[in-house]
Amino acid sequence: MTKKKIIYIVLGVVALVLVYFNYYGSDKEVGDIKKIVETINAVYESDDYHVEAEKEIDYLDEKESKFEKAKAIIQGMILSGDNVFLDKDKNLTLDTNILGISPNGWEIKASELKFNKETKELVSTKPMYAKNEEKGVEILANKFKTTISMDNITLEDGVVIKNKLFSILADKANYDNNTKIITLEGNIKLSNRIGEVGDINTLKDVKSLENTSNNKKEKEISGTFSKVYFNLNERNLYATDGFDMKYDEVGLKGKDIVLNETTQSFKVTGDVKFTYQDYIFDVSYIEKEPNSDIINVYGQIKGGNPIYSVLADKGEYNINDKKIRIFGNVDITSTKGEKLNLDNFVYSSETKEADMYGNKIRYTSPTNNLEAEYIHYNTVTKEITTDKPFDSWNEKGEGITGTNIVYNLGTKDFYSKENITVKNKDYGLTTKNVTYKEETGILSAPEPYVIKSTDETSTINGKSITYNKKTGELTSPGEIILNNKGTIMKGHDLVYNNISGLGKLQGPIPFENKEDKMSGTAKEIIIKKGDYVDLIGPIKVNKIQQICL
Repeated sequence: MTKKKIIYIVLGVVALVLVYFNYYGSDKEVGDIKKIVETINAVYESDDYHVEAEKEIDYLDEKESKFEKAKAIIQGMILSGDNVFLDKDKNLTLDTNILGISPNGWEIKASELKFNKETKELVSTKPMYAKNEEKGVEILANKFKTTISMDNITLEDGVVIKNKLFSILADKANYDNNTKIITLEGNIKLSNRIGEVGDINTLKDVKSLENTSNNKKEKEISGTFSKVYFNLNERNLYATDGFDMKYDEVGLKGKDIVLNETTQSFKVTGDVKFTYQDYIFDVSYIEKEPNSDIINVYGQIKGGNPIYSVLADKGEYNINDKKIRIFGNVDITSTKGEKLNLDNFVYSSETKEADMYGNKIRYTSPTNNLEAEYIHYNTVTKEITTDKPFDSWNEKGEGITGTNIVYNLGTKDFYSKENITVKNKDYGLTTKNVTYKEETGILSAPEPYVIKSTDETSTINGKSITYNKKTGELTSPGEIILNNKGTIMKGHDLVYNNISGLGKLQGPIPFENKEDKMSGTAKEIIIKKGDYVDLIGPIKVNKIQQICL
């Protein structure tokens, strides 16, 4: 005997009891009595459904049934929930903790789900979640409609399509199982900051999941799009009518992009723009190779920010070390009249440091000029360093030449452990371990040095030197050798003021001019810039002369 036959026998007994009370019972009014049958561990079977439940409650007059803790099988689709309701038209409604598995690999979570027997569609007007493990995709929507085979899915009123790399948000979307393509429409956004779904029964709006991820260490992927579709077989996102997105620290903008979830490769084409910080560049196209950390920017690159304009052949950005590189005929100009030409420019956003390379780096401005092979610049400390040959000068003829220097653009201080030449329009001082402090105006060099006039008619050699730029005072203790137009004079403790042009070299002073066949000694030397060097007596000399600078 089947369970249904048992149920009908029970119904017959109930009917007899009702007849008894109506006709043979007391005269007391008993009122309307609902015809309800409860069955424990019930199994309901029909042409359309197979339902198993911990409890089945049948409402006989209404021809409706309620199942508690139930599992329903509908044309291969398995659905379970805390409550399942079967109405008189044989439509199913599931409520709370709904789980579903479709024949084509979709897993469903929902708080409400309705199956329409006539249209053969599943519908939900509350937030729902579905996942296809094989295709690596998750979908969420506030409104959901699908065929029972889930070969066509419509999502509305706020949609999230999520994979391991990114999520796509939109007003609505449609999935076609034949093409394995999800097409999105309306307010389309890209993000990798979508948080976990949590309990679907308490989720009020899938749009509230935006920017809820706690994983801020991942590179940011975000953007806005006009038209997007996602191919589940290829794992490719296609934007076909304009987009603007951020990938880590750089901006990508164009008409079309193909972005692969698995390899994280992409290609941007059509009216392409590349942005970095406040710089915007027009470029030919942008491409990231599969499983590569490098975003390649193909030129000519042309653009800049409100102050600087940049031209270059090519560029690239390294996602791993956060370095942007612009290379090939790099030409940078500024609104301040500056111009920089070089072969290769590299900047790291992590260290805030830039490296510049070139066969000859050339920098010009209205006041300063520089030629070098290599320059390193720290944008935080404002320090410029190089260990390659360089030459710098200003409009006054002052400058520095050498192969090693640390120069601070902010403080104007500098240091060099190797030989450098500090020069003005008249003289050049060459020595090493030079330190200069702009605040005090003091330049000190504890190593042997040589001062040479620009016209190369005079030189001074000494053991160490200190120069105060503010007072003009130069001091050099110890032995001094002065060569003025072939006359070599030796003394000690040189003192000279560059402002007054007066100085003194302590003696005794032996001197000699081999060309003039002159030699002798003097007590000391008095120096006057641009005029003379006086030998002060007593003087012993074979031929006495005044030596002009």
